[in-house]
Amino acid sequence: MMMLWLAALTPPQPFTSRRVAITGGASVLLAPFARSVAAQSSQVLATGTVRLQIDAPQADNPQQALYVTVRLVPQNNVGRYITAGKVPPLAAARFPSPTFPFDFSMSMDSVTPEFAHVPRAEWDSQDLVVSARLDTDGVAATRDPADLVGRGLIRKSGTDDPNMWTPADVELQGRGLTGRLLTGGK
Repeated sequence: MMMLWLAALTPPQPFTSRRVAITGGASVLLAPFARSVAAQSSQVLATGTVRLQIDAPQADNPQQALYVTVRLVPQNNVGRYITAGKVPPLAAARFPSPTFPFDFSMSMDSVTPEFAHVPRAEWDSQDLVVSARLDTDGVAATRDPADLVGRGLIRKSGTDDPNMWTPADVELQGRGLTGRLLTGGK
């Protein structure tokens, strides 16, 4: 059975999921279902769920966006990738107007320029730190004291098979005192 899938649309998922796949282009792919699922999982580099802390305040702004950044967990080979004293993000994505809990899946299309030419085999089976920020105005360059932030970990256990990973569980919460002071809040 052949399946028509627009790459710009989210692949079929169970009805209980709000999973989003980051894909590029609007090309049409004709392929048997099994082959398209295998190709989809070979493109996945990060998965997880972002949820709100029970008492976290949430602005009701239709312009808000969720920014998700993925970095390698420091290991003996990470020194190769350090620039200006930090490990640059492996991948980054923006999700407009999310509803929570929010399931995400990031593909190779979200890899940052710093890792675009690094062979995938060098980092694909390494654990990842996921940082998420619910930005109240939806503009990445601004930081607001009301933005919610959180971190989680994707445990890959040395395998590049997404079905074997423990996805990230990121709980968003208000910024602490230092974070509020640094972003101009009180």
